[in-house]
Amino acid sequence: MQNLNKLLLRQAQKYLGGLDKVPENYYAFIEAVNESYNHYEKDHRLLERSIELSSAEMIELNEQLRNETKELKKAHEELSITETIRLEKRLDEEKIKKLQEITEAVIAVQERERSHLGAELHDNINQVLATSMLFIDTAIHNEDIRLNLIKDSKKFINSAIQEIRYLSKSLLPPSLSQNSLVSALNDMIKNIKQVDTLQIITDWENIDETGMDEKLKLAIFRIIQEQLNNIFKHANAKTVIIELSQHNEGIQLCVKDDGVGFDPLQKSKGIGLQNIVSRTNLFNGEVIINSKPGAGCELIVAFHKQVESIQQKIAS
Repeated sequence: MQNLNKLLLRQAQKYLGGLDKVPENYYAFIEAVNESYNHYEKDHRLLERSIELSSAEMIELNEQLRNETKELKKAHEELSITETIRLEKRLDEEKIKKLQEITEAVIAVQERERSHLGAELHDNINQVLATSMLFIDTAIHNEDIRLNLIKDSKKFINSAIQEIRYLSKSLLPPSLSQNSLVSALNDMIKNIKQVDTLQIITDWENIDETGMDEKLKLAIFRIIQEQLNNIFKHANAKTVIIELSQHNEGIQLCVKDDGVGFDPLQKSKGIGLQNIVSRTNLFNGEVIINSKPGAGCELIVAFHKQVESIQQKIAS
C-alpha cells in the first residue's frame, strides 16, 4: 500500500504498530478508509478556502456599506441645509407678504378716513359755515333783522364746532395711557347714541387693565370702532351686543349684530374686515367670523399671547 494519508498512517502506527502488521485481507478496507481521509482533507481545504473568500467578501461589502452610509449621511445633511434654507425663505416671503397686506390695509384705511373727512368738511361743515357767512352778510346790510341773523349765525358756528370736535374724536386715537380702555369705549358708545338709534348693549366692566399694553388697548378700541362702522354701513341692524372678556389665555372680543348678514365663504373681506384682521395679526391674535344671509354677524377676536411677546413682535 503506497501514498496513504498521513493521518491514517499515524493512526495505524499508534493503534496497530504499523501497516506492515495489517493482514492482506484488510488492504481493501484500508484503501477505502484512505480514500475517505483524502476526500475529507480535500473538502476541508475547499471549506477553508470558501471561508477565506467569504470573509474577504464580507469585509469588502462592509467597507462598501460604510462608504455608502457616509454618502447618504452627507446627502441628508445637504438636504437638511437646503430644506432649512427653503423654509427660511418661505417664512421670509410670508412675513413680507403679511407686512404688505398690513401696509395696504393701513393705507386703505387712511385713504378712507381722508375721504370721509373731506366729505364731512365739504358736505356738512362747509355748508354750515357758508350759511353762517350768508346770514352775517345779510345782517351787515339789514339793520332791522341784524340781531336775529347774528344769533342764528352763532348757532350755525356752534354746530360746525361740534361737528369738528366729533370728527377729531373719531380720527385721533384716544389717549389710553391716561384714560382706561373701558372709559374710552364708554365715551365712544355715548357719542354714537347721540346721533344713531342703534341699540348697543355692552359687557366689559370686569376687564382688569393692569399691565395691559397701550398698543393692545388701542387695537381693541380700533377693532370695535371699525366693526361698528361696518355695521352702520352694511348690516341694517337694530341691535349690537359687544362683549369683552378676560381669561388666563388672553382677551376675547365678541361683536354680534342682528343685521342682514352675509356668506363669509362667498364674500371677500372688505377694507374694514381686512383692517381688523391686520390689527389682530400684529398681536398674534385670531379672527373668527360667523355669519349667514338673514342671520346677522358675529365677529370674534381672540388675543392668545401675552403682552411681552406682543411688543417684541411689533418691535421686530
